[in-house]
Amino acid sequence: MLIFAHRGLKLEQPENTMEAFRAAHAAGFGIELDVRLTADGDLVCIHDLDPARVAGPSSVTDVHAATEAELQALNVAQVFWQFRPVARIPRFMDVAAQVIAKFVPMEQSAAIHVKAAEQGDTQLGMIVDAFQQYDLYGRAFVFDLTLESAAKVRAMDPWIQIFISVSEYHHENAPSIYLWNELAGHENIYDGVWWDEWNIAGAEYRAERAAEIRAKGKLNYAISPELHWDHGHPNASVGYYQQWEQFIAWGVNGVCTAFPKAFRDLENRTKAA
Repeated sequence: MLIFAHRGLKLEQPENTMEAFRAAHAAGFGIELDVRLTADGDLVCIHDLDPARVAGPSSVTDVHAATEAELQALNVAQVFWQFRPVARIPRFMDVAAQVIAKFVPMEQSAAIHVKAAEQGDTQLGMIVDAFQQYDLYGRAFVFDLTLESAAKVRAMDPWIQIFISVSEYHHENAPSIYLWNELAGHENIYDGVWWDEWNIAGAEYRAERAAEIRAKGKLNYAISPELHWDHGHPNASVGYYQQWEQFIAWGVNGVCTAFPKAFRDLENRTKAA
């Protein structure tokens, strides 16, 4: 099973940084990363539009309104890693060239999160360029595209793997998250499901749904519940371990988690049992 370190190995290095991505690779995990477009037309890796959560208060409050140079001046170790060396927001193209293409082997993978706000033609074109320029095929895929954006990427480059987000209900301001039955008839534009459950335990994560996704011939990568503690998922604090056991029993193809080492230990024990 593929194990994706959420925003890199963020429990050991500042999230969405070269350091976190390299640490994840060195530990044998895939990486999950976020891309955002700057005011001067560059793609950078950061989760929030406002960098304050990781960089502290600054004059930069919106990635879209800041230049790449202004973002580079921030220290994204400022809030959670005050006693570590300065960490910078990396350019996506540098991550593609220096981490994904150089270090990520075929048995790992890089999950590129393209949020709905980042699915303009500029962003999608740059991501396609990265796949073609650095030969990321088999080493990376994109996820959380709307069906419309998925069709655009498929038309630009049919070899890029695309995963569609599926959850238990529609989310406000999240047009890229679908109910499973809404994907019927669109099987030709996606390769797998980025399987999510936000705050209703068992509403989406069920053996029957895992079987339905598999029956469609689609890969299934699941989001571990602890990643939705801020949304109130009841298994976010302690129940995620039992959820992992279910993912393994259901034959899920991959898991994205903040605790990749603990998940790997469980998987290894399960195999040995």
